[in-house]
Amino acid sequence: MTESPDLRERAIGGVLWSAVGTALRVGMQLAAQIALARLLGPEPFGLFAVALVVIALSGLFAEVGLAYGLIQKPEVSPQDIRFAFTWQLLLGLVVMLAVLASAGPIAQALDDARAAGVLRALAPGILLSALAATPTMLLRRRMQFKWLQLASVAAYAVGYLGVGLPLALAGWQVGALVAAYLVHAALQMLLVFWKAPHPAAPLLWHADAAGSMRFGATALATNLVNWAMTGIDRLIVGKLYSVTAAGLYAQMHAFASSPALTLLGTVQQVLYSAGAAVQDDHARLRSALATMLGAAVLFAAPPFLSIALVSDTVVLALYGPRWEGAAALLAPLALAMPALVATGLVTPLLWNSGEIGRELRVQLPVSLAWAMLCLLLALVAPLPAIGWGLASVLILRAILMSQAAMRALRLPILEAIPALRGGAVVAIGTALLVLAADLVARRLFGAPATWLAIDIATGAIAMPAGILLARRWLAPGLRFLLAQLAGRLPGGIGARLAAWLTI
Repeated sequence: MTESPDLRERAIGGVLWSAVGTALRVGMQLAAQIALARLLGPEPFGLFAVALVVIALSGLFAEVGLAYGLIQKPEVSPQDIRFAFTWQLLLGLVVMLAVLASAGPIAQALDDARAAGVLRALAPGILLSALAATPTMLLRRRMQFKWLQLASVAAYAVGYLGVGLPLALAGWQVGALVAAYLVHAALQMLLVFWKAPHPAAPLLWHADAAGSMRFGATALATNLVNWAMTGIDRLIVGKLYSVTAAGLYAQMHAFASSPALTLLGTVQQVLYSAGAAVQDDHARLRSALATMLGAAVLFAAPPFLSIALVSDTVVLALYGPRWEGAAALLAPLALAMPALVATGLVTPLLWNSGEIGRELRVQLPVSLAWAMLCLLLALVAPLPAIGWGLASVLILRAILMSQAAMRALRLPILEAIPALRGGAVVAIGTALLVLAADLVARRLFGAPATWLAIDIATGAIAMPAGILLARRWLAPGLRFLLAQLAGRLPGGIGARLAAWLTI
């Protein structure tokens, strides 16, 4: 099978728009979250975070996973769309009402009566997300990532910067976070509907409904397992430590994971949509797997390893003294993020290989082990131990998921390991230079903001320089991808970089 130039161009264009949109969205997310954190302090964030974990779990039952099948199917009929949308709407309503009815008992289980009001206020977000699922998947199927990124950035800006921040300044406390969340969800739903209108007449069953249900059930089970990896620790921290501890943990987790999850949420769309078009060509998928493993190390390890080494500077400069003690949580969580990125990048390739059930078989025992380990640590250890426990489990999961993908695609491990070499060299070199710069800055200057600015400048120079110096140690597919992306930069610099990367 010969790769379609149009598919390659659309995939590379999708990566570019994902990168641009991700940079804008992550920048706004961090700015909004840091500003809100400084204004509100850990306790409101803890209350919001614990309630949001319950909403996220409930939302999985509302979305089910039926809409994901619209990407995977070779041909999508109006009946497929109507069927998916009908069930998304019905389940969204049912789950929203269930949360409204059970908010009180859930709050009692969490030992905080305030959680009931927050849960009731957040419940409409479940229906909004369910309504947005079908048009969002149709846009992903069409690889219209430019619009998805613009819609996401606009919705986040209006919700958190336009609504949440002014309300926080007005003293709304956790209400500011709730209002921002709902406005963000509502606006994003309206924007994707406007761009991808679709048949909405109710349809409860059709000829291919059983296949869609099976796919949706597998996707739901997988998403539930993923939720356990990212949500159960926040519930345990809120229950066994305190709401303030939950705020510290949730905010540091969000600071570390938001860039990684946002990047994955966009790049996965490109990989899954483009990979669906070549899902029968395992040779091409093997090459993509080696490239993605190398990309995870090259792009994620340098910044996150650097953050882990200078976590105290990051917290002091961005969050201030009210968040004292958060650095001990940020260090292990940042170290875990390259593993999270690696898992997210290999997952679409595993699905495209036809082994959708294999992910669940790997994830389920890891999630159960994490739940037990997290509970044990919360009973006998201080809060930072939860962070180190999560880092260990995420690294283990990344190894197991990568092995599963390599087995599914018959990629020998000896061919995959060299793909990691270049990224590892760049990561270690960049992080050590950032640490050295931080130590020097602390001796010369007294302001944490100055320390952080010097650290960022050092990393911004060291990482691209390291990529160019270590280019011969990168996987061929990764070098090709970097050259293609560099070639699209404006002016002659793009062409020179592309030529240098291919030397």
